[in-house]
Amino acid sequence: MIKRNPPLVALAVAVMAIWGCNPRAAEIPIGPVAKEIQARGYRAQKIFTVPPTDWESSTFRLRSRVMVAFKAEQPLANERETYYVRFSLAEETYDSGADAQARLDHLYDATPGGPVEDEYTRVMRDGFVVDRTLYALQTDAAIFLPEIHRLTKTLAASQTAR
Repeated sequence: MIKRNPPLVALAVAVMAIWGCNPRAAEIPIGPVAKEIQARGYRAQKIFTVPPTDWESSTFRLRSRVMVAFKAEQPLANERETYYVRFSLAEETYDSGADAQARLDHLYDATPGGPVEDEYTRVMRDGFVVDRTLYALQTDAAIFLPEIHRLTKTLAASQTAR
């Protein structure tokens, strides 16, 4: 007869559940733009996929989206307070370059069926297209927006020069 140890069984089940269900960032490959952002002094804090909404799939033919949350390794210069720039990178793959460009043209529009965002949040993004991929950077703080615009311009130039 086998004796059961309820606390040990519960611990084993919990470990298996956490291990089996925990999305590990290493399983989602980081793209070249995210690697370049890291090389420019930003730390990737979280990497995850977000499925397209029905509207995004039917309107723009979005096929996949990988999100990477970044935080600066150094504080923002010339500020009285210590602020670390934080933003997300959305790497969205479309059926064609024209589809990706069409989405970029509507970057500030609300997404029906998507997360609810106010106009303030929607305008705090910038992006560029390479082939059939849209890269969109977004922050949630106006103080970081100039850095988002600068970084987007730098990344777009470096990716199109390749």
